[in-house]
Amino acid sequence: MARVTNRAPGARLFWVRGEAAPQRLGPGESADLDLLDRDDPLLRAWEAAGDVAVEDGLPDAAPRRRPARREG
Repeated sequence: MARVTNRAPGARLFWVRGEAAPQRLGPGESADLDLLDRDDPLLRAWEAAGDVAVEDGLPDAAPRRRPARREG
């Protein structure tokens, strides 16, 4: 599990273990995600560019939260 925050000006998609479709995080949104591949080159590039922040080490028992949907 990791706490993922999207700091990019646009939405980002993250592949999550056990999900059929990627999880979408809009600008400024955060979620606790069980990332499918933490070492994904695209994820690493986003981190290096400052577009996303990933905090590793969350307990596996942490509840999975989906980001709030933005209206408009």
